[in-house]
Amino acid sequence: MIVYLDASVIVKLYVEEAGSEAVAEMVGATTAVGTALITMAEVAAALAGAVRRRALEGRAARVALRAFRREWERFNRLRVTEYTVQRGRRPRLGAQPAGL
Repeated sequence: MIVYLDASVIVKLYVEEAGSEAVAEMVGATTAVGTALITMAEVAAALAGAVRRRALEGRAARVALRAFRREWERFNRLRVTEYTVQRGRRPRLGAQPAGL
């Protein structure tokens, strides 16, 4: 199985929160995980936002971000272009989004 994960789902791999276990199980069962290049910045922003909201301690956010950056190369990183966006407007029947 190949899945695409956005930043909100990827964060669940590095921060224990609702849905983390399900995401880890799903990723463990995949042959490939794709994400957009912008996800690097989005994950960092999501972790910083969690610290600002006091939903996550600063140290935990730094540990999560370091772990994500170490594992960045394991993700199939996709460039999102206008063509990609337009193509995504017509999803294939039977495809299921990975976001939880």
